[in-house]
Amino acid sequence: ELITVFLASDGPAGTQQEFTSVSAPGLPQFTLAKRANSQEGTSEVWYTYAENKLTNVSITATRKNGSYRGLIDVVTFTGAAKTVGATAAASAPNGGPSVNLTTTVPNAMVWAVGNDWDQAKVRKVGANQKISRQFVDKKSDDTYWTQYQKSPFQYPGTMVTINDTAPTTNRWNLAAIEVVPMQLTTPTIVPITRYSLWSNDIIPANPTDSDTQATEIGVKFQSNVTGKILGI
Repeated sequence: ELITVFLASDGPAGTQQEFTSVSAPGLPQFTLAKRANSQEGTSEVWYTYAENKLTNVSITATRKNGSYRGLIDVVTFTGAAKTVGATAAASAPNGGPSVNLTTTVPNAMVWAVGNDWDQAKVRKVGANQKISRQFVDKKSDDTYWTQYQKSPFQYPGTMVTINDTAPTTNRWNLAAIEVVPMQLTTPTIVPITRYSLWSNDIIPANPTDSDTQATEIGVKFQSNVTGKILGI
């Protein structure tokens, strides 16, 4: 299954925050899918893929700058591809958090993670979306959250918006990913090619025979194409 780690963190004023690594014993190396940190704090998505069932796994994320408060939301997707699809990031000093992502395959899902550096306040998500996890941190006066579109998108090339309609006066970062379903391989059908020793206009001297006596015949030929001879 695909293992995604959604990270959101506080950070120092005037300095970009980021995570330098995500790790877990027994799991392959995590890869950064997308980071949004043009405003203070950071919002990031990391991922890896587990071939076998997991139990009691502890995931660690390491910040580049200092020790700050934040959120980690681990979401697993069974039946997903081993890598994520499209990604997108957006940041702004104010306005409702919003990011657009265009899907690349049928039946893709879209998830996102965000941080608000200015205010501890509950998000109001846009249409057809839902909060996965939210940390309204009154101690640091910040908010960290993950959200997603409730339904997959049937067609590739669909522009999907992840957004919040409130609050609208704070600095924010938002990073989004496309979760790609495992693609089934369509078998290639190879047509059978038939060859004849004679041209189609040749007619046998005796089109039919009662076959009262067995007759042994033989033919010698050489194929000029590669393949298997299935019958004569």
